[in-house]
Amino acid sequence: MVWPSVFDVGGGCGLPKDEREEMGLTGLPLPEWVGERHPLWGDLPELMGHLARSGNIRGEYRLVAITPVRSGGVIPPPTTALGASVEFSMLGFDVADEWLLSGLMNCGYINAERADLAKEFGSHLNKWHLFHDLNAAHAFQTITDQRVPEHAPFFVYALWAAAGRLPPEAAENWEADVDPGANRGGL
Repeated sequence: MVWPSVFDVGGGCGLPKDEREEMGLTGLPLPEWVGERHPLWGDLPELMGHLARSGNIRGEYRLVAITPVRSGGVIPPPTTALGASVEFSMLGFDVADEWLLSGLMNCGYINAERADLAKEFGSHLNKWHLFHDLNAAHAFQTITDQRVPEHAPFFVYALWAAAGRLPPEAAENWEADVDPGANRGGL
């Protein structure tokens, strides 16, 4: 999955720092451990606390959560176990391997494959190039497991966006009111 980040996640690591800054590839320092799927955060209160301590973030940003889809359904992101709540809206579904390499965007296609898959799945993609239909996402998952065996198995993930830019005071409240039993889905 390819999304810009407010954190320095190492994009353009071979370039000089001034070129990386000019290209918007630098950001806030990222702690060595943020979760099992680096550079994604696995703990919402920790993320919010780090943002609060980091000071001013340049530009607009949006908190995006990534949660797995299991046989029991879509797992929602954590929202209410903290001192302030975050309202998330679902963006859609992606199909990715366990390290979140997207089968939609990061597994190269030859033109004939792209054309055939566009005919079959194009109408199931939304403006973010994510599936809006869970059944179509599962069908694409099956095809991608066969098409890209070196990254199989692939999984379906739900992507969510917070309602707006998060105010610093919300981040401070979240840091102070951490509930150790909170649902801490992948972020």
